[in-house]
Amino acid sequence: MKVNAILKFQLNEHKKGIMIYYFVMLCVIILSTGSVLSFQGVEVEFTGLEIATMIFLFVCGLNGFKEAFYLTLQNGITRKELFKNRLLMVMILATFMALVDELILNLLNVLGSQIQNFPISGLVEMVYGTFFSTASSGMILLVDIGFKIFLYAFALSVGYFIRIGYYRMNKSQRIAVSVGVPIGLTYVLPFLDTMLYQAGVITTPYSLIVLQGLAWMLGIPSQNPIMAMVSFFALTVIFSGFSWLMLRKAGIKN
Repeated sequence: MKVNAILKFQLNEHKKGIMIYYFVMLCVIILSTGSVLSFQGVEVEFTGLEIATMIFLFVCGLNGFKEAFYLTLQNGITRKELFKNRLLMVMILATFMALVDELILNLLNVLGSQIQNFPISGLVEMVYGTFFSTASSGMILLVDIGFKIFLYAFALSVGYFIRIGYYRMNKSQRIAVSVGVPIGLTYVLPFLDTMLYQAGVITTPYSLIVLQGLAWMLGIPSQNPIMAMVSFFALTVIFSGFSWLMLRKAGIKN
């Protein structure tokens, strides 16, 4: 088995899912357009395509480890080669879907200009309105595609990291993480944050500090989407590094 067959196998793992995903998107677009044309006065805003794709790729990352891992070990291919091909697959898949999404949004903008009450908005346009309104069309296009690529690569890397982490855990650890992390983030930490703030132990809620930090990392206050691209790239490298640390000592489980 040739090493580049790993890349082909990993891409084929997601091929069917991608086709189904874009078929669903097509149905949504047809339904939205039909609603605007059929019902006078109805306004349908098409937004959040990038968020939907990000969630889809996150799920792809969650489902993109075990089969490829077993296949490579059974054919004498090293974990290092598997990981290198995984990184290449992430960039190919993220770039492909970024270009497809950009094409869809541009076609929808053309369609929206011909139909009333059918506004179209991309994520960069919604979040970085000042940049979008002042930059040249060429710069907007480059940044829009680059933003999608790094966002999608980040989503894939996080999903893959979580999947390897769960693979390395035993049953008790998986249950503890699956129950403890959501409860901790949803209830325990907000409760402690509120209690400490009301008691005067802290002057600024930690949740507010975290939100401000995330906004800064994404360049929202400065309306700089390039800063978000850098942050997504850095986080992708970090999660990929942790994934490699877990992958290199992973063994086959029954």
